[in-house]
Amino acid sequence: MLRFVHTLLGILNVLNWVVGALFLVLFAFVMLEPSILSGQLEAEFTPSQVEALMTWLVISSVVMIVVIPLAHITFTRLRRMIRDAEAGEVFSGRSVAALRITAFAMFGISAADLVFGLASVRVSEQTGEYIGWSPSLSIWLVSGLLLVLARIFADGIAMREDLEGTV
Repeated sequence: MLRFVHTLLGILNVLNWVVGALFLVLFAFVMLEPSILSGQLEAEFTPSQVEALMTWLVISSVVMIVVIPLAHITFTRLRRMIRDAEAGEVFSGRSVAALRITAFAMFGISAADLVFGLASVRVSEQTGEYIGWSPSLSIWLVSGLLLVLARIFADGIAMREDLEGTV
């Protein structure tokens, strides 16, 4: 089962970078040739609405460019922890560090999602078009849980080392 999850995380990481490359192309397109896209939008929206949509598109692209490396960090740290578990080294300093890094990467993804959401709500108000987003408390809770779990692992490692020192 762990081997399957390890492989799945590797595939998801590759897909993560493919999506990241597509968003980078979109960002470059919007920055270098905004008139092509804004020209298409001007047929259905007012100039102020087009400006709001173009700003939202830039913000969305930047958010994705930030999220892609954070997702990569999450995937690679989880894969490292699976390899450690397979090697019988679950409770190690490396696992604690991986959990902490994963937690902070997920906090970053949560913050980026919040920025995207606020931009989506704002452009929805300005254009009258609903741009889907809903806040998620789950990822914030999971991030906190990972930090707590890292602390528990660290305390467990310290207790094990103390026990080994007294024997």
